[in-house]
Amino acid sequence: MCQETEIAFAAVFEALGAFVAETDKNYDWDTLTVYRIHNTVLQAESFGNITFNHVNFRLNNFLTSIHPAVFSQMTTQLETLSLENNEELVNETELFQLLNSVPSLKSVLVLGSSYREIPSEAFQPSSNLLHLEFREHSLESIGSRAFFHLHNLETLILSSNLYEGRPRIHKEAFEFQAESAHHLLLSLWGWMNLPSDVLDAVDFRGFNGRNVTLDLSYNQGVDYLNETTFQGFLDGNSGSEIYLNSLGECFDCRHAWLVQNNLIDSRVRVDPRFEMNEVRCLSESSEYLSLIDQTFAHCNPV
Repeated sequence: MCQETEIAFAAVFEALGAFVAETDKNYDWDTLTVYRIHNTVLQAESFGNITFNHVNFRLNNFLTSIHPAVFSQMTTQLETLSLENNEELVNETELFQLLNSVPSLKSVLVLGSSYREIPSEAFQPSSNLLHLEFREHSLESIGSRAFFHLHNLETLILSSNLYEGRPRIHKEAFEFQAESAHHLLLSLWGWMNLPSDVLDAVDFRGFNGRNVTLDLSYNQGVDYLNETTFQGFLDGNSGSEIYLNSLGECFDCRHAWLVQNNLIDSRVRVDPRFEMNEVRCLSESSEYLSLIDQTFAHCNPV
């Protein structure tokens, strides 16, 4: 659905609903794409009594507000929601009210957004999300227990953060309430600025029984992995692992625990989808060397 003037959504879908009732046919409305509309606001119940399984809002650069009750007739049917490159949507409170209003949602993609924050306890216990993705975003902060109630979550992708400042990630950002046997992919891939000391302050032990793949590949600023922080993460679940492509200087003794405990290429390794097959470090001559080949003889014993 694309138009250069504002669309009277309520009237359009009311007429469509009347047509469906008159024809007395069972229509299977699977997917709705709202593309390049000139509306600034979508009101509650904009789609009348028509329901969809999948909804995508894409490149709606005039749209500043989506009412949290816009999908009130789809709360048991809508499974996937994509918000792609809608630059003027900036109200985080409205976004998470919207997501929490549809407990049937299984997958949410927020791509190229202007949202700055994932607030504390952002999701309600009624949420059934399996997949949550913020990609090419500009997140400045992630609050305490932001994903606490997402009991069924299997994929949490917070990749390609374009924010160049120092992000704030609460110590308990990744604490989960309920135990789960689900494997969780947590991707913090490709942030413009994710200093190691920001990760130092995060408690990665609150996954409550989940085996976790923590993807820290291609991050500006991840020069080392703090032993206290990440040994606890690896010890917490035997099936958990960390993906990396490289760390900082090879002579940095903060890497020693990874090598001396035989974690490189077993629990800490390169994502197997990449052509590069070894975690690297930077030599004094600015060459990348294999981290596993370093001896750390100059460091104190671990």
